[in-house]
Amino acid sequence: MKHIEGEFIGVKGLKIYYQSWVPESPKAVIQLVHGGFEHSGRYQNVV
Repeated sequence: MKHIEGEFIGVKGLKIYYQSWVPESPKAVIQLVHGGFEHSGRYQNVV
């Protein structure tokens, strides 16, 4: 599984960090959005 990290520019120039895990043969897409006081690393075990 390929792990991708990056940033994109949001409203007012705010940098927004993202992570993505891409399997070799994807069958579906699941999008997780964490809460305001969490970080995306907490959900790595879900992948």
